[in-house]
Amino acid sequence: AAIKRSPQNPYLLYEYAYMLGLSNRRQDAVNILIGLKKEYPQVANNPYLDFSLAANYAELGNEIEALAHFQNVVAHEADDVLATEMLHHTYNVLGEIYRNIEEYDKSLQAYKKAMEINPQQPYPYQNIGITYQRLKQWDEAIKYGLEAIALQSYPAAHIVLGDSYRGKGDYEKAIAQYRIAVDQAPGYKIVWIELGNSYMELHDYLPAQEAYQKALEIDPNYIRALAGMGWVHNEQGHYYEAIDWLEKALRFNSSDSFTKKQLQLAHARKENPGMSHIDM
Repeated sequence: AAIKRSPQNPYLLYEYAYMLGLSNRRQDAVNILIGLKKEYPQVANNPYLDFSLAANYAELGNEIEALAHFQNVVAHEADDVLATEMLHHTYNVLGEIYRNIEEYDKSLQAYKKAMEINPQQPYPYQNIGITYQRLKQWDEAIKYGLEAIALQSYPAAHIVLGDSYRGKGDYEKAIAQYRIAVDQAPGYKIVWIELGNSYMELHDYLPAQEAYQKALEIDPNYIRALAGMGWVHNEQGHYYEAIDWLEKALRFNSSDSFTKKQLQLAHARKENPGMSHIDM
């Protein structure tokens, strides 16, 4: 109603776009914000407008446009007009975008800038760990993961740290982190899978099977859990049970390479027990 009474007020349009974004009407928000840039020269270079555009583009999965508008925000950093939290968020999301387009050095720089702006916020420490995982620099990933949970213990941070320990081959420490994560958020099916996989690496089959079963309680059709059950039965010599689980998994995704290999192995092991296993 306010917009109808004053359609030429760019600030009302900006607020309306903000509300659309909160309502998950991202494309509508983008359309209004682009219109503002074109029609109102006085706000075209406003960093808050670029920040809103970047945030909405990021949610839409358009990383190229998100990157361009976040870079416009950063260009105003020296002007001392940006809210600290907005600038912190900008660098944190830039780190993710650069990682997704495999510009890892820029990703690391962005996360470190976010840490510099607000060293008490745990998310850049968690996220830089993911970038170091991509680089297979496990010690660095672990270092920042430990810093993240020192600031705040929450499921995602423990999952990322568990992934880093698992990447390094320290499965017992990975299990400890995944255990904390599932205690905090037992509905995260992916964590039960990573927990089960870590137990499998240690040839500890009973807790692995229990972990996969937990994932199936959350989602009975979860292919990774079905395949995991096939894997654990395969390694215990229960080949007929393994085949049942793996064939069920393939009904949901007939092209899954791990499941197909496990099924092939189960059939072969029926005839030739003792064949080597395939890592998940």
